[in-house]
Amino acid sequence: MQTLPHCFFVDNIGIFFKLIGEERSEEFITLLEQSIKNIKELDDSGKKLEVALNDKESESLHLKDEIERIQNSLDKFRMQLSERTAETIALKKKNADFEKLDGIVRSHEQEITVLRSNLHERDEIIASLKNELVAVKNEQQQLEEKIKEEFNKQKTTRLIEQESSAHPRRPKEINEFRDYLSYYFENLGIELSADYCLLLMDYLCEILSTGKPILVSRNAGIPLMQCVSNAIVSSPTVPTLAFASDISIETVYEFLSAKNRIMCLDNFIGYFDEMILTTVCEKHKDKILFLTVAFDKTLQFIPEEFLKYCHYINLNRIKAFSDNRNLSEDPSIVDEVEFLSPIITADTRWALLLSDILNEFDVSKDLSVYMSSRIADEESLIRMLAFNILPYCSDVLDIEPFVASERLNKYAGNNGRCSHKELLGRWFS
Repeated sequence: MQTLPHCFFVDNIGIFFKLIGEERSEEFITLLEQSIKNIKELDDSGKKLEVALNDKESESLHLKDEIERIQNSLDKFRMQLSERTAETIALKKKNADFEKLDGIVRSHEQEITVLRSNLHERDEIIASLKNELVAVKNEQQQLEEKIKEEFNKQKTTRLIEQESSAHPRRPKEINEFRDYLSYYFENLGIELSADYCLLLMDYLCEILSTGKPILVSRNAGIPLMQCVSNAIVSSPTVPTLAFASDISIETVYEFLSAKNRIMCLDNFIGYFDEMILTTVCEKHKDKILFLTVAFDKTLQFIPEEFLKYCHYINLNRIKAFSDNRNLSEDPSIVDEVEFLSPIITADTRWALLLSDILNEFDVSKDLSVYMSSRIADEESLIRMLAFNILPYCSDVLDIEPFVASERLNKYAGNNGRCSHKELLGRWFS
């Protein structure tokens, strides 16, 4: 049954049985032929169906690929749609922000318009005020010119009055002054044989006749002033003007314009303008003027350069100047003459030594040069160290001189060549 539908005898089964020698009935052969025909038809149909199925499967695969392509395109479109949706949302937000910013800008533009209007009004006010200021300045200038004219008249009058007494003065016989001064020192309790006594008198003779103020602490300054005044003008009383918060330059000028030879300004340093004070003192070089301070520490608060315009003297280590003794020796009087301070030719050796010491104390270059230029010899160096520089460093700047300066140690230390190294070591080591 499987072979016959496909063999040569498919259309004549009877011949097939005759050839193989088998006898079959007509009914069997007819039935078999019909069955074979049906099988062949079924087989042909099956092949057609198989071809159709293969075509359908091929079409199905093609459709599947097409569906997959469409699905991929759809996914891509969905992704693009999502991105476009996000962009749309962002753009809507930006648009809202822009609208908000536009509102802010409009508001600021309105404010700017108002401000410009206010600015214009203020410009007009300022222009008006400037005109008023010009008028006031003109009036002020006219007033200042009148005041200046009046001041110049008064100044000329004062200068004429002071012309004959504006120069420094000194005792005509300096040795006579030294003798009187030694009497009063001894009266205070100072031993004339003390290693500092001659140094002190020489230092005083050096600084009292320069026309520059003497800067000293009040405690030691009062007995010093009394000794000097008693020796020169026959009176221990020294006219003194004490600083007050409401004191004026006119008051100071009027005080110093008095006929007194020796005078004192007390507690002005640190509280009164030093430059103005210096200018006023310059106009009264004929005076021996003492500037007293309550405490040496006060000098920390004034410029170092002020020491160029006065002579600092420190007697704190001489006990007799702080014992509050009254002078009992009879006063004296000496003749004085105008004195032009000689030009000092500095001794290079000792001037350089002092300059080195001052540099180690961090003293300003300007002041160092000035002080060094006053050193004419070794004795003047020792006097400057003993009564000015070393006590200033110790009592004002809180510097231990022999610790701070190697050059000072080499010169005035235990192995130094200084003739007064024992005195300097006793006072400042």
